[in-house]
Amino acid sequence: MMSDAIRLLAELRKGRRQTVIRAELLVCARSLFLESDKQLPRRLRAALEDLQGNGSIRLPSIRNKEAWDRSTVPPLPHQISLRAVPKERKQRSEAAWTPEFAFASRIQASAKRDALVAINDHFARNRGPWDRMVPYRIRSAQILNDEKAFDRLGLIEGNTICGQAPLSLIGAYNPDLPLVREDAAAASTTVLIVENAHAYDLIASLNRELSVYRSVLWGGGNRVTKRTISALSLRRALSACQANRIEYAGDLDPEGIRIAANLHAELAKEGMALHPASAIYRVMLEMTPFPMATQQQPVGDAIAWLLEEFRADSASLFEGGHRVAQEVLDVPQVTMALRQRIGDTAAKMTIRQSYPH
Repeated sequence: MMSDAIRLLAELRKGRRQTVIRAELLVCARSLFLESDKQLPRRLRAALEDLQGNGSIRLPSIRNKEAWDRSTVPPLPHQISLRAVPKERKQRSEAAWTPEFAFASRIQASAKRDALVAINDHFARNRGPWDRMVPYRIRSAQILNDEKAFDRLGLIEGNTICGQAPLSLIGAYNPDLPLVREDAAAASTTVLIVENAHAYDLIASLNRELSVYRSVLWGGGNRVTKRTISALSLRRALSACQANRIEYAGDLDPEGIRIAANLHAELAKEGMALHPASAIYRVMLEMTPFPMATQQQPVGDAIAWLLEEFRADSASLFEGGHRVAQEVLDVPQVTMALRQRIGDTAAKMTIRQSYPH
């Protein structure tokens, strides 16, 4: 029979948060242990101490009185921190290279080789033909849970992996530098700014087919904050494509939200507004998040730029040390978001017709 500690840890790891508060601990304990309210704190505290002993969680210091609820006997922590599950590393002898990736067996750098093992395994499970090629950062997010890993590890050479295997083997390509703006034959009078180049390339190509936004613009990554996009350049773009509303979609992390909030503040000085692309953010919040690779500054007041329906979930995501990169969105997710955008617009028009002002 599994111990209380092992059962509790398995239940806690079903969630996506690294920090678990007292109320959540009690809910898990009641469902697992079926003890009376008087007996439950003692059994839960014993399980937590076992988990701290084997390094699975971190409890606050017992000397920190404010960190413990002393209304129970024994006291229970107001919150605990789950430690990350160590990643299992494949031994070199275990890699079963396909002929297309046999060159990787000669690579000595362990991080690059480990990444190629994962790419090789993905290729072995997902051989073409591909219905559609996508920018390689989409595959990097899917295979390595990090949209920038292919670049950071030096895997990309032109349209190949390490100059050996074509990116087309994994249904990917290296996009050309994006145009500043790409128009579509849409009835909408809204343009969309997309923060990152690879997400832009995919969204712009699907928007040409679905004709949701009048135009899709590339934000230039974090260069948005360095006035790559100015009020003047946006006015010219809006005039050229006969649009009057601007939406924005970026990474769902503190830095991405601050980029959007700062741009909104700059545009507001010129009597313009930057609206969140709600359909895209809604789909992103349903995706599996990534841990933040580096510590980011708290989002602070910038979160007010998001629509109210997204703020609580986004704040919870960030507080748990997680993020959702734009590159997690593949063809089905972007298509869903664009079609939801059409539905959102139709619903608003119906409301306006029903309740004319």
